[in-house]
Amino acid sequence: YAVAPWLEICFYWLTSLPCFVILILAWDVTNHFSSGNFFDKQVAKDILISAWLLGVDSLLFIGGNIAVYFLKPNGYEFLYGVLGVAGACLSILFLAISRYVKAAALIKEENEAIV
Repeated sequence: YAVAPWLEICFYWLTSLPCFVILILAWDVTNHFSSGNFFDKQVAKDILISAWLLGVDSLLFIGGNIAVYFLKPNGYEFLYGVLGVAGACLSILFLAISRYVKAAALIKEENEAIV
């Protein structure tokens, strides 16, 4: 590990890439919200994709930090563990929100069909 110190840096950069994709999806969701489309199937789909990206990324982040800890402890293991668990919890929250938005979109379409 002392020969390749860039390995840890590359790991953190690679695990941060899905976060930028999630930011792009969040931008799309806020654009839908600003135009008044709160309950839309596309919004639910974007939130669901964000949830899966964040969940997989959090699990990889936790697993990678365990591997980095055994290679060379850096003193930030607890902080990185908390960040990984927080990401996993947010992923579960996003999954629930996407289900509710999808259900609300179906109810909205049903109500529009009745009226």
